[in-house]
Amino acid sequence: MQRPVLVEGTPHGGGAPRDDLTPPAMLHGPIETVLAALLVLYASGDDDWGERADAPDVGERRAAAEAAICLARTIAAVRPDEPEARALLALMLLRYARRDARRGPDGGARALVAEQDRTLWRRDEIAEARRILDDVLAAGRPGPYLVAAAIAALHDEAPTAADTEWDEIVALYDVLTEMAPSPRVALERAFARGMAQGIDVGLVALDELEGTPGLEALLPAARAELLRNAPQVALRA
Repeated sequence: MQRPVLVEGTPHGGGAPRDDLTPPAMLHGPIETVLAALLVLYASGDDDWGERADAPDVGERRAAAEAAICLARTIAAVRPDEPEARALLALMLLRYARRDARRGPDGGARALVAEQDRTLWRRDEIAEARRILDDVLAAGRPGPYLVAAAIAALHDEAPTAADTEWDEIVALYDVLTEMAPSPRVALERAFARGMAQGIDVGLVALDELEGTPGLEALLPAARAELLRNAPQVALRA
């Protein structure tokens, strides 16, 4: 993939885009491919706030993720007719808001959401994302990015990990599975079921995904996290 050119501004906003500098296809044509590419660009650096700042290439990957947010802002501004463009921006901001808590408390391995110090989360960015999300919901045209952003919002708005509304998250994953099925969505839905319905349910759901291409390295980690965090109900022998 060609290296992205960093746009002027920051993930927190900037000047309005000029229509005369925006390609006509971006103003009027389908943008699904563009949004998917932006999500890939953001994801390439999303986890890197869990690494040491001086680790190799971390700074470049973080910059790429921040560039993706800037570009998402631009597209959301020039395409107000596309709710999914704004939903993608909200999704990015909800994840980006957690960056300062990604490192473990001892500076060690990347901290999972349940283990993060939520006082380090950027509440102003969460509030902005929530406003965007509410605006998209009002448009009445739900899409996969809107559902994914709603899931992220439930995590970000829970005061503690124990307060996470896992039943609602499972329901949203059910919707996302219908809209945009993928191995990763299936994995996250199985994990959410374990958190909502008990460890035994989650382990069975994860077992059903055994052999799914792309999940070979992810299933053991999901099982381990479920064993650490899921309600201790009906743990199988």
